[in-house]
Amino acid sequence: MRFFIDRTPAEESNVLRSLSARLAECEAARDELSAIVNGIRDVYYAFDQRWRFTDVNAQAERMWGRTRAQLIGHVVWQLYPQLPGKEFYTRVMGAMEQQKPVQFEARSDVCSGWYESYVYPCSLGLRIFARDITVRKNAEEVRECRLQEAQCSNAAKEEFLAILAHELRNPLSPIRAAVQIMRLRSDDPEILQQQENVIERQVCTIARIVEDLFDVSRIRHNKLELQAMPVNVIAAVENALETSQSMIHARNHQLTVSLPQDPVFVQGDPTRLEQIFWNLIINAAKYTPSGGRISVTAALEDGYFVLRIRDTGTGIAPELLHHIFDLCAQVERRHSSVHGLGIGLTLVRHLVDAHGGSVRAFSAGPGQGSEFVVNLPVLYIEVDAQRPPEPAPETVSAAPQRVLVVEDDSDSRHTLKMMLELWGHTVDVAADGTEGVTKAKLSPPNVAFVDVGLPGMDGYEVARQVRAALGKQPYLIALTGFGQESVRRHTAEADFDRHLVKPASLDEIKRVLAEAAGRTVAT
Repeated sequence: MRFFIDRTPAEESNVLRSLSARLAECEAARDELSAIVNGIRDVYYAFDQRWRFTDVNAQAERMWGRTRAQLIGHVVWQLYPQLPGKEFYTRVMGAMEQQKPVQFEARSDVCSGWYESYVYPCSLGLRIFARDITVRKNAEEVRECRLQEAQCSNAAKEEFLAILAHELRNPLSPIRAAVQIMRLRSDDPEILQQQENVIERQVCTIARIVEDLFDVSRIRHNKLELQAMPVNVIAAVENALETSQSMIHARNHQLTVSLPQDPVFVQGDPTRLEQIFWNLIINAAKYTPSGGRISVTAALEDGYFVLRIRDTGTGIAPELLHHIFDLCAQVERRHSSVHGLGIGLTLVRHLVDAHGGSVRAFSAGPGQGSEFVVNLPVLYIEVDAQRPPEPAPETVSAAPQRVLVVEDDSDSRHTLKMMLELWGHTVDVAADGTEGVTKAKLSPPNVAFVDVGLPGMDGYEVARQVRAALGKQPYLIALTGFGQESVRRHTAEADFDRHLVKPASLDEIKRVLAEAAGRTVAT
């Protein structure tokens, strides 16, 4: 070899030893570099100028799905023909042509995952480091989805609250107008009676809205309870029709009713059954223009009581039929000017399910009317039987009683006082808990109506102190705007005898007064 010309054997030997040492150093450096590259957690691979793999680490083998032997020396575009035209291809091509480093994030077209890649051009080709960011990207996607869901939920809540405000303003407007008319025409008994009827109807509407909201809450927390007993379902339908008559007459609807003559009994809660039928009838009345037709028909089919409520109203689009019983489906249900909370049909479905039945909706489309069909399993039928008269409630002495009203709202306090006095009772009032306890001790009442949410000393503490001072003699009645089971437990723990939800009806107040009188007579 020309390399050794004119060199002595000793010099040649030294040169060979030097070359061997350098070669060993290079191999050691290569092994060290290979160990470092294979030891890092990131992906590392390299291409030459012809896009052939020149180096890969273990992480790269896993990412590319091939072994080192299957990759080294092979052109990447031939091994992975799906890559050209994708973001990876565009980015690395740009780095090679411009000889500038590039950093980018992209979903891999070779494996399932996201990678953040750092591309470094050099004279031999490209050196690429990549980091698996799949966990982070998935978390970002989940966070984005939750953010969108939260935004949609907030938008739905805002719309629901706007509709709720609208629905509450509707009955409040005639109530305000009725009060003004009564002030102006206080000398006309007929007008006073008319406006009293208006106020009573609108208060009932507000009470139903509030009860529907509470029922939805109970359903969502699986706390809706039924007082199951044999119920004449025909009578329940008739009661629902009677309750909805005012709206049907106001909208000038033609109502057709066809019900079986014999009493049909189902196992259920009479109040909830009426709620089912009332909601469906009111739903038909809402969405049927003035002068339209509504039919309520019932029949016995294969052991089921089947109620059909048809209307000639605005109808339901086919794509909405399967969602018509969803909570707040009202918002997009029918493209009309009719408003509503959209919770009535949701309650219907859950209540029917709780009674072991089913409910379905049918419609030929917008403008074609709709039909709702309820199926309830029949318990028994009284064939050719006279409808049994309602049992007369047990009566007790109507003797006047001493009543204490503890209520911080002045209007509620004085109206309840006035009503009780009109019934012949002696009534004392207190505006807070401390005053209520003091008056109860000075002049022990037979009955006490106590607002739970009093300022300072609340109603629970009033009940405890009254019981401690007077024992079981006062009949304690909790008055509150809350009807949840948790609040009812609190009132029971405070030793209240009864729990009334505002606004309590006259019948409820009369009933608890009768119970109190009955206990006084018994003792």
